Amino acid sequence: VWLAEKQGFLTSKEHGANFAITESIKVSAKAELAANLAKLDELLAKPDFKPAWETSVRILFEDMDAIAAAYNETDTLKDAHQRVAAIYASQINAATSKERFNEADSLMQRANRLSPGAAELAAEATLLASAKAVFEEARQRELLLARIDALKQSILTQAKANDVANARKSRDELARLAPED
Repeated sequence: VWLAEKQGFLTSKEHGANFAITESIKVSAKAELAANLAKLDELLAKPDFKPAWETSVRILFEDMDAIAAAYNETDTLKDAHQRVAAIYASQINAATSKERFNEADSLMQRANRLSPGAAELAAEATLLASAKAVFEEARQRELLLARIDALKQSILTQAKANDVANARKSRDELARLAPED
């Protein structure tokens, strides 16, 4: 009986020590999470989107994600991911408005690696796709108009040269390409 009581006492004592250690680790982890969030705030205050900056942000997120998952602090990181997504969305929007689509695509890919599933990035992706489609449609229209103008010039040149056969071919192609007007 004495041995059983002694073992129970030791188990309670060990349990109390383990609890204290666990709480100490939690406090330390939360402090590290807070420090990493402060570092992230510094980086987000002056984003340059260069590889070194993005690597720093990615490493901070990797550390913070591990801590947040272990200590059920995922809501804390949702805000951080949203802030990163918002900064990228702004840059993507600026590149898109200047028709720098390759840059916008690159920013979008990098943003999705740092903040996957962010609503702001999904909205920006839709706007980017729409802007690219409008741009491509306008480019195709310009090419068509240029081809039509070239055919008109060819017809005039061929008519002056009395090249009736080629003028008819050019006219037929022009009729096929040109709008009704």
